[in-house]
Amino acid sequence: KVLLSFSPLQGKYIKTVPIHHSQKIVKDNKTELKVSLDLVINHELKMQLLSYGENVTVLQPKKLAEEIKESAKKMTKLYA
Repeated sequence: KVLLSFSPLQGKYIKTVPIHHSQKIVKDNKTELKVSLDLVINHELKMQLLSYGENVTVLQPKKLAEEIKESAKKMTKLYA
C-alpha cells in the first residue's frame, strides 16, 4: 500500500488522471489531496513520482519515501 500527498494544484490533475486503477482518495481539502494505491512498487512508479517533483510527498511506505528522497538528493548535486 502506497500513501501519497499531493499539492492542491497537482491533486486536481491526479483526480482527473489517476496513477493506478486502485487509487482511492483518503483526504481532499484546500491544502492537499491524499491518495492510497494498492500496487507493486516498481521503477515506473518511482519515475512517475519523481516527475511530480515538489508537488508530491510519499507518506508510506517509508522505504519508498527514502528511495525518492535519495533520488532527489542526487538530482540536486547535478545542478550544484
